[in-house]
Amino acid sequence: MNLPKKLLKKMIVLGCLVLAGEVNAGRLALVQCCPYSSVCPVIDGKITDKEWKDAVAISGFVYGTDAQIAPVQTLVYAKWSDKTLYLGFVAFEPKMDKLVVNDVGRDGRLWWNDNIEIFICPCTDNLHTDKRKYFHFIVDAKGRQYDGIGRSASWNGKWQSMTCLSKDRWTLEIAIPFSTLGREPIAGGIWRINYTRTRLEKGVNDDSWASQWSSSAGDYHRPELFGYLYFSRDKCKFSASELQKVFHRIFSYPGPIVRVFVKEGYFDVTYAGVSGFNRYKDSDRGLSDRLQKWISKLQALAKDKIDKKDKESIKNALLQYKGAMLSGVANADKRLAVMQWVYRRIVSEREISKLSDLYWKIKLKSIRKELVR
Repeated sequence: MNLPKKLLKKMIVLGCLVLAGEVNAGRLALVQCCPYSSVCPVIDGKITDKEWKDAVAISGFVYGTDAQIAPVQTLVYAKWSDKTLYLGFVAFEPKMDKLVVNDVGRDGRLWWNDNIEIFICPCTDNLHTDKRKYFHFIVDAKGRQYDGIGRSASWNGKWQSMTCLSKDRWTLEIAIPFSTLGREPIAGGIWRINYTRTRLEKGVNDDSWASQWSSSAGDYHRPELFGYLYFSRDKCKFSASELQKVFHRIFSYPGPIVRVFVKEGYFDVTYAGVSGFNRYKDSDRGLSDRLQKWISKLQALAKDKIDKKDKESIKNALLQYKGAMLSGVANADKRLAVMQWVYRRIVSEREISKLSDLYWKIKLKSIRKELVR
């Protein structure tokens, strides 16, 4: 059958898009375990091991619109005492001299500054309705505060925060009394929570972005898309049955995955059960498989009848990939397993994008040549 050349080209492009696309198999629900602690940090903006070593740290912030992992990351510690929720943030920043910290005053438009936002919903039983009351806190890099309920700034609560600026990061400590939130948690209780960071660059109008822990698709005020905070009194030690209970508190149907973060790694829990414990220090198997897929595709393509220049491009790309992965391991913070895990994800995602782009560029070039013959 002889098809018109224009139609054939359209079919090829459409086929390539289908092959290149990756389908998100379901939304990932993120749960940060929040351990009980008798060590109350001094709220001075300085994150120290002595004060925060018993907290659970999470990272892996993504862009809010497309869930792509952010290249500049944020670390969040959480723990609680009888009366207070404590949160600690490390905002890594390679351009500290470009921070935007305009003086907008209390409850001003702090979202126009470099800032961190916290959204908290002290839930009871219903974790999913989007009509519940949630609290909104913002602190910018200079320590200015904003607080409100929902989208309104008319509410002012009692809470403490302090920031500290360093060479390659700024840090933030927050203490929020449960009396301010109108409810005290119970051991085994689950609240909704999300963290957002806005990072700006002074003098560059189009180089701002916001990253989030749990992606809310561009609108931060969507409590139904917040993550979860699990209050633990036993240092976040879980049995399989306890993890299953956490899943069923969040979802009552099969499909999604609940990822529960603890100190050294995370559990992935499904409707069917616990798939196992994933240590941060171990490689991310899913990313490794995706990387290997594109490496194999490029190696196979190099054996086809393609231009010598394209073969050289594939060879150089694979060498650069190895160098990038080695650099990623060398540059990761050895003290923080979670940051090593996140850094591997950042480098892997970047290399997957480069390798897949090169593959399709050469593949389409080869297909066009075949059509011309």
